[in-house]
Amino acid sequence: MLNLLSISEVSANMVATLSKLGVWYLVLFNAFGVMATVLRVIEFQMKKRIFSIIFAMLSVSCWVVYFLLQGDFVTSLTNGVCVFQAIVFMQREKHKWANSKVWLFIFIAFQVAIGIIFWQTWKNIFPLIGSMLEVTAYFIISRKAYRLLGVVFALFFVLNSAFNLYYVSLVNDVAVTISSFIAIIRYDRKDYKETFKKLLSTRKNS
Repeated sequence: MLNLLSISEVSANMVATLSKLGVWYLVLFNAFGVMATVLRVIEFQMKKRIFSIIFAMLSVSCWVVYFLLQGDFVTSLTNGVCVFQAIVFMQREKHKWANSKVWLFIFIAFQVAIGIIFWQTWKNIFPLIGSMLEVTAYFIISRKAYRLLGVVFALFFVLNSAFNLYYVSLVNDVAVTISSFIAIIRYDRKDYKETFKKLLSTRKNS
């Protein structure tokens, strides 16, 4: 039975072996990081929910390989669960079993459990909250709410990457934040304008 120590040893041996590739090793895993970022940016520009989830799933799959190549099996496994999550949430509008809110609580519980098990510093609060909001964003059907939550959870990941100096992740998180803002401007600007006008008219009447 594998324990954390044996997993660490396997990770170290894997990285040591791949490092023999020299500069090509850096090119290899960073290529997956770049692909993951591009796919995530495209995700928020998709109008239909199913396409957003497909691009999200492809992006997370790239992160699985990215962290696997660096010997980070735990993070790779976490992202692997997110791939399964995307597959389940994609079925919400097709099958009753996938439409159950139980799935939402299951995946949120998983993120909380991972956050608690590997808690090291107060900075871990950022990815924990970001992950919970991200799960909720992909579960809900409303595209407007998804894009709004997208901005919020992306900002939490930006804070996490900035505080921990995760440069590749920071580029990804900033790009996702910008893309989600652009998506709101593209698709939801009129709705927010109408809401703002109604609030102004209500205040004037009162």
